Amino acid sequence: MYLDSAASDEVALAASLGYVRGVTVNPTLMARAGAADDPLRHLGALRALLPGGMFFYQPCSVSPNAALGEAWAAFEQNPDHTVIKIPAVSEYFSMAVELVGRGVRVAMTGVYGGSQAALAGSVGADWVIPYVDRAARLLGHDRLVTELASILVRPVPDRKRSRILAASVKSVRQAEAALLDGADEVSVPVGLLTALASHELSRQALEEFQQASRYTFVPGVPDDEQVPRALRG
Repeated sequence: MYLDSAASDEVALAASLGYVRGVTVNPTLMARAGAADDPLRHLGALRALLPGGMFFYQPCSVSPNAALGEAWAAFEQNPDHTVIKIPAVSEYFSMAVELVGRGVRVAMTGVYGGSQAALAGSVGADWVIPYVDRAARLLGHDRLVTELASILVRPVPDRKRSRILAASVKSVRQAEAALLDGADEVSVPVGLLTALASHELSRQALEEFQQASRYTFVPGVPDDEQVPRALRG
């Protein structure tokens, strides 16, 4: 489970939950966090809030050459806990090849088609990132993750299988569907982090257990006739 945010308070909350493995950021999220002018400094501050977390960082630079330098600088901050997100468009695949060759883990992001996933696997990308909700709206179907999983189940020779990290997830149901369709992980906004960990029936069961803990049950006495411990003589 990953948090999709660049807001410091949201990363701190994610860290407190204990089950968030890391954070995914992009130029839009950096801009919303007021970090567009110095994204690398902000990235370093976010890392301090979630020590040991994996950070998926997408360069904010516009040109591929500048993005390459920014990607390398982000990687050098913490090589063991950095994945560089690279847009899945033709002019950026060479950047992926270069970074993979230098030992950097990369994720091809904004993947909308099976051919992009196949190419991501061929260049050695560790992850592909489809935009689930956006794809459903723009493509008119919800089969994207299934299609990518079908292609990536057959890894390229001498390459490990690219994992699927589903992003643009707007509901618990979308997160569950993405995982059922073959996604390995999901990245969600902060509002879904706690929602994914709970269920109405789970909370109802907890309340029943808490209610039962107030009683010392007497064998043979119906449940509705049991008397709370505090009222027993």
